[in-house]
Amino acid sequence: MDDDRLYDALTSCEGALPLEAAQECLRRLDRLAPRFVALCKDPESWHRLDCGHWAVLHAWLILGASGREEFGSALFWGACYLIPLDFYRRVWFVGDSTMAGFAVSFLDILAEAASDHRRGVAFENCATVILGVALVRRPERRRERAEALLRVFRNPATASHTRSLALGFIVESGESWATESLLRDSELERETLNEIRYRIDRHRENPIDRSDPVPALRFYSEEEQARRNTSIQRHRESMAGEIAPTLNRPLDAAAHATLRRFEQTLSDLPAEAASGAVLAARWLLASEATFGDPLLSYSHGRLEWLMHRLVYRRNEVEKSRDFDFWDAIERFHKFLATDRPPAPPTFPWQPLIAALRCRYGSRAGF
Repeated sequence: MDDDRLYDALTSCEGALPLEAAQECLRRLDRLAPRFVALCKDPESWHRLDCGHWAVLHAWLILGASGREEFGSALFWGACYLIPLDFYRRVWFVGDSTMAGFAVSFLDILAEAASDHRRGVAFENCATVILGVALVRRPERRRERAEALLRVFRNPATASHTRSLALGFIVESGESWATESLLRDSELERETLNEIRYRIDRHRENPIDRSDPVPALRFYSEEEQARRNTSIQRHRESMAGEIAPTLNRPLDAAAHATLRRFEQTLSDLPAEAASGAVLAARWLLASEATFGDPLLSYSHGRLEWLMHRLVYRRNEVEKSRDFDFWDAIERFHKFLATDRPPAPPTFPWQPLIAALRCRYGSRAGF
């Protein structure tokens, strides 16, 4: 298999990329690295991951598995894009522990960003766990890791849960200079100092035996593949079920009339394609009954929420190979723009639908 076909396999295999393919990418990394790095630094590639395009995650994991320090920046930007995604917690269960085993350069960049509250609580929590596991289980730069967690703990803007995580790892690390510096900190409240003493005593009595960082290529093990497939199937069923009450709402007389007029515009389509287009239109009209607003006035957030759930039922629309789900959505939108009295929408539909079409392609979510 040449390099181009191997690279294409990162997309075509989706979440089932064989371990052997990932290992082969590692062997050819000198040649593939420029493409992998560019992919990891591209935010749109990460947006597409939530829509079922796996290539960027595979590229990022392979860079992480290499242990090479020159990839620290690409790994960091990948982590920044990945952590907020719905995908991260639903599909990958040991992500924080895996990143704790990445190159030291990645951990150094992460340490500087860990207490940057502009990145959100989810990022702070993950960064704290990653640095904590690295502090407890890796020998490199332990003082720097502990200092980063001390900054997280001492920052008054840090969420209480994140501070508790940071303190736990500091205590577990056995770095006595770090705990002693906290106990000498005159700016800490008495209640906080008591909590620190309690955590130290508890650790002495019941030390936690932390596992080593998880190797990045474990992602491709049969066990992880099976867990991931189960989680993905549950997620798909959840998303389809979440939208079901909206789609099953009865239409009023005006909506039925709109649907009949739309159906009359589909004479150029084969019967199966027309039937799919009518079904998609019916779903959209049913959403009006749920939200209580006209479709063309939907906000960006509302329409995106709706589309990210409807797409999981796209197979019900795509009864014809020549007419897909996004064609149906676009066609009904254009019809409504002429069928209803002019009313400027809150935002233009077409750019969002075009972006989602690009992200999902023929996929029905991850």
